[in-house]
Amino acid sequence: MVVGHVALPDPEAVGESLIKVAEATPPVDLTRVVLLWNGLRVTECDLRGEGYILDLEGFGGEIVVRKASKETRKRYTIAHELGHWVLHKCAGINLSGQVGTERIAVERRCDRFAASLLIPKKEVLRHLRMPQRNAVASLMGSGPDVYKVSEHAFYIRMAELASATIHVLRESQSRFRLVKTYSASPLEAANMVDWSLLLPYVQGPAQRLLDLGDGTPTLFTWSNVQRNDNRVRWVLATMPASSLATGIDVFSDYRA
Repeated sequence: MVVGHVALPDPEAVGESLIKVAEATPPVDLTRVVLLWNGLRVTECDLRGEGYILDLEGFGGEIVVRKASKETRKRYTIAHELGHWVLHKCAGINLSGQVGTERIAVERRCDRFAASLLIPKKEVLRHLRMPQRNAVASLMGSGPDVYKVSEHAFYIRMAELASATIHVLRESQSRFRLVKTYSASPLEAANMVDWSLLLPYVQGPAQRLLDLGDGTPTLFTWSNVQRNDNRVRWVLATMPASSLATGIDVFSDYRA
């Protein structure tokens, strides 16, 4: 990707490199990453927006985040603003001032960087390939807590890396209500599913390898989760078995 005749660095590669240098493991300690730059710091303030970054010239830089935001949102904001800092330091891209398509390109790049930093591709694929029973289904339920990110950000990333279609549901009067679908394929997301078929399996996590008739083995997983809001929901996911070995790389919006 090019902005103003400048090729932008690959966010996956940069994120992976920073994690390695900072010796960070999931959930990535963003403080360790921030400290890789002398004078760069994070400050919490009362803000209307989620945050921004300032270049303090010879004195380093400051990432300002909204004090009242959830911890997962603060982590995303810090990671996103770090993306701007990397583009500024590595590619000479100004921290602000872009307009139109250039601004969109920069913001998307920072979104991708935030995802690669908070939910590292290598770690996700390592989890997906674990031989333990129901490992993928367990990750679908526990992933947001493992990586300390929002469900929204985690399931977008999983749909991306595993070529998965993920449905989040809630139960009401013995019926399931679809809350949100995440998919790397719009056609898959549009397919309707008879959620009543899930009723025997609501005690997950569990997973099965199925042949849906097209000759392509498909991994089917389900798990039930309960987070801080005390609302129980179920996560149903389907993904081609081949994606567990390859992964995919398409852009998604990671904002929570």
